[in-house]
Amino acid sequence: MNPGPEVVGELIKLRFLRDTDRDALWEGAHDPVTSRLTGLVPAETRADFERWLDRVQERTDRIDYAVTAVDSDELIGHVVLTQMDQIAGRADLRMSMLPGHRGRGYGREAVFRVLEVAFAPAPHGLGLHRVGLVVLALNARAKGLYESVGFREEGVLRDYAKDEDSYTDGIVMSLLADEFDPQGSMYSPRFTAPTA
Repeated sequence: MNPGPEVVGELIKLRFLRDTDRDALWEGAHDPVTSRLTGLVPAETRADFERWLDRVQERTDRIDYAVTAVDSDELIGHVVLTQMDQIAGRADLRMSMLPGHRGRGYGREAVFRVLEVAFAPAPHGLGLHRVGLVVLALNARAKGLYESVGFREEGVLRDYAKDEDSYTDGIVMSLLADEFDPQGSMYSPRFTAPTA
């Protein structure tokens, strides 16, 4: 789905995925740390991956953004609004940063900026009411990131994902539009709230 114009933040930009991003996405998907922290099982072959990426880019219920540093066009992460239901006003969020780009604040701002797009009314955004996600219990750093932008824990999906020889829980989190406070963030808001 077409996410509209690129979103320029303070540390990062969100832009369309491009064919030139495919190598970096493939490498990121096959990073063992990324696989463990997200619970996603990567495609076994490059051909399977390419077919999956082609299908993803044709879907109308998701928006995929490439995350780049503000002064570069090189993909450093990927953030997605998926399972979008415009009638119900909801979507799910997924995000991963490539190795070497974690722990620098890029992921936090990428999530913040995609939430601005999700909650802002048209014509600036999607006008959603709710954004949800599932984060693995073993990924305390990501859970902290999501909490720092306002997500709240809703519940636990027991033994949600395989972790080597055992299982890990999935923590269900969500954020509602009226709970999102771009004015109270450490980032400058991209959109200003309408005044009555």
